[in-house]
Amino acid sequence: MQKHLKTLVLGALPFLAASLIAGCASTPTAPRHAQVTDEVSAEASVLGVNKASRDITIQRPDGEILVIVAGPAVRNFDQIKAGDKVVAQYTVSLAARVLAAGEPDTAPVAGLAAGRAETGQMPAGAIGAGVALTVKVQSVDKAQHIVTFTGPDGRMHVMRAQRDEGKEFVDGLKSGDRVELIYKEAVAISVSAK
Repeated sequence: MQKHLKTLVLGALPFLAASLIAGCASTPTAPRHAQVTDEVSAEASVLGVNKASRDITIQRPDGEILVIVAGPAVRNFDQIKAGDKVVAQYTVSLAARVLAAGEPDTAPVAGLAAGRAETGQMPAGAIGAGVALTVKVQSVDKAQHIVTFTGPDGRMHVMRAQRDEGKEFVDGLKSGDRVELIYKEAVAISVSAK
C-alpha cells in the first residue's frame, strides 16, 4: 500500500504543477504563495428505484436520464424513493508556497478519508484525498513564464504558466527555490427526501 501511495504522489507531480502554474490565484503583495479552490455541484431528481438490482434512475436538470448502480457500501439504500433529490459536490484545491531558507522540505505524503451516513439517516457519503510534497526549482524563463523543476523522485518537469496569476507566481520564482505543493480533492453525495 505504501508503495502505491508513493507512486500516486510522484505520478501526480506533473499534474499538480500544471494545475498550479495554469490557474493559481496569487496577489501582488504575496507572490511567494498561491492558492486556488474550485467547487462544482450538481443535482438530479430520483425517477425510480429498483431495489432488487439496486439501480437508481435519476434525471438531471437538463433532462438527461442516467441509471446509477448503488453498490453494497451505500448504507440506507431502502430509504431512496422517486422524487428524492441527489446532490453531488466536487471540490479541488491547490496551494503552493515558497519555503523559507532553512525550512525543511515537506515529505511526500498522500492521505485518503471517507465517510458515510449513519444507519437510519438518508444515504450520503464523502471521500477526499490529498497530496503534499516539495519540488525544487531548477530554472525560470520569465520571458516565456516557464519553470523547470525536480520532484522528490529526482525527475525533471517543465511547465508553462497560462494565466496571469500563474505567470506572476512563476515570475517570482528563482533557481534553487523549494516550493511546497498541497493538493486536495473531495466529492460528497447526498440524498434528501422530497
